[in-house]
Amino acid sequence: MTALYKTAVNRLATFDLDAIQQNDAITYGLESSVKALRRYHRGEGEPVYNLYAYLNRTLLHIGFNGEFYDDVYAYTNAADFRTAMA
Repeated sequence: MTALYKTAVNRLATFDLDAIQQNDAITYGLESSVKALRRYHRGEGEPVYNLYAYLNRTLLHIGFNGEFYDDVYAYTNAADFRTAMA
């Protein structure tokens, strides 16, 4: 758990988020990772090959939305994210 938390903190360090937003983003990212693993083990989802990479990518989306749209919870804006990362 400590390694996952450090991965999350390091990913969010690049974004200008306050402490509450960072805490919410880390919580959401860890919950999302656990849910993805549960879906896979129930035979309903794709496998999670690397938990650290999954968490890292999830938090990258959350940090992007938190910094550019001031909404940490707007996780579904994938099109704008891909455009900004290109």
